[in-house]
Amino acid sequence: MGEEEKPVEPVVPVEPAEPVAPVEEEEKKEVGEKNPESLKMVDAANKAASRLEKANAEKARLLEKEKALRVQQKLDGKASAGDVPAEETPEEYSARIMRGE
Repeated sequence: MGEEEKPVEPVVPVEPAEPVAPVEEEEKKEVGEKNPESLKMVDAANKAASRLEKANAEKARLLEKEKALRVQQKLDGKASAGDVPAEETPEEYSARIMRGE
């Protein structure tokens, strides 16, 4: 009812991009010789990545350990999740109020 059809735009074929040629070793050396600061930055980034990988491995190990502990607690019946504190009876409530607690 009154809806106008939008004209369909023609599909334009796209040429594939040309592959990037690999960097030659001589070019890599030139970059390092021209800018030693870039090498320092790359080394720092590599060290940071190494630290992150070690930290992630340690975190994964600790998570597995925690998972095993939780399973063991659940099997032992010592899991704290879902524990409901005992409800106070009216007599206990009046005694606590009379004591001033």
